[in-house]
Amino acid sequence: MASSSIQASEVEKKSTTDHPDWLELPRDVTANILKRLDTVEIVTSACLVCPLWWNICNDSEFWGSIRMTKLRYSSYDYEDNLIQICLYAIDLSCGQLEEINIDYFATDDILALISNRYMRLIDCGALSDIAFCESVMRLQHLEELEISFNNGLSKYDSLELVGRGCRLLKSLKYTGVVVDNKGNDVLFSIAKSMPGLHRLKISGDMPTDDGVVSVLDGCTLLESFDLRGCCTIHFSESLEKRCRHQIKDFGPPLQLSCASNWDFGISSYVDSYFNMD
Repeated sequence: MASSSIQASEVEKKSTTDHPDWLELPRDVTANILKRLDTVEIVTSACLVCPLWWNICNDSEFWGSIRMTKLRYSSYDYEDNLIQICLYAIDLSCGQLEEINIDYFATDDILALISNRYMRLIDCGALSDIAFCESVMRLQHLEELEISFNNGLSKYDSLELVGRGCRLLKSLKYTGVVVDNKGNDVLFSIAKSMPGLHRLKISGDMPTDDGVVSVLDGCTLLESFDLRGCCTIHFSESLEKRCRHQIKDFGPPLQLSCASNWDFGISSYVDSYFNMD
């Protein structure tokens, strides 16, 4: 009988040790784990688990980055909630925020509060040229920027303002909805205002040799130049040779055999864009 009691006690002890006590983890380890969650998960659930997690999630040093991506909302109320969550997280950062990554719902109010080294804004139709330009002039420490499908922005003027205001910018990814053959205007703006770029990725436009040459001449520090998401009717062999000689990592644009293939090129681009690195 005694032997059975001892065995039962050992089994019970073993079962309790099979599941670690998360509260026993060092604070910095717990913080590292929590940072891997999306901001919505942190603000709406993780911080409510226990007092320790609440304290970690309310520490300004915890909020070096905000990530709210791949979110789908079905009503304005839910979109409004996302905006409030984002503003709340920015407020918690107390100026410690360095990186912000947002899909779909970024607004002028959000831009007015941030000053980061990395910013990614995807399909945020509520952004306006005025607010974006005002915000950019304050982003003096911005090093990486990705803006895609933000139809409220005038791409040429906005990109020039980014270049003039963000002198430390080293990486730019830009994607626009193709509505005309003005890909050169984008490249001209970049070449004119962003001489310090190291990495450049342009998608959705239709540049010619002149636009590419302007970037090669104006951005002499460029190490990566990705045009694989662009379409062009003509791209000379001599220019491609120069690109490969001057740029360590070069991705040439999709070449269309004739103007009648334009629709095919765009559909191929749209299908492949979200699968590209």
